[in-house]
Amino acid sequence: MRKVRNINLDLLKVLACVGVVLLHTTMGGFKDTGSWNLLTYLYYLGTYSIPLFFMVNGYLLLGKREITSHYILQKVKWILITVSSWNIIVWLFKRDFTVNPIKKL
Repeated sequence: MRKVRNINLDLLKVLACVGVVLLHTTMGGFKDTGSWNLLTYLYYLGTYSIPLFFMVNGYLLLGKREITSHYILQKVKWILITVSSWNIIVWLFKRDFTVNPIKKL
């Protein structure tokens, strides 16, 4: 049995991704300014993305008959790997990466 893909859900996920990018790229808009500016406006414009992700994923989970512990552990594992990987990448770039700190480990 083949699943039917709902293009509207894909569109909502794309919009949510754009919102997350807005959130992360405009966080610096709050620095060095006491006034309302375009970056602050774009930041608040992107705040819809987090609830949208939760709603779309909740809708997609409604079709499942049973959510097993294996399914939950698989999702948590994937999230932890992704977040940890990006944290390491950001940490390396923020520390002016050189090989010497790695040799000390």
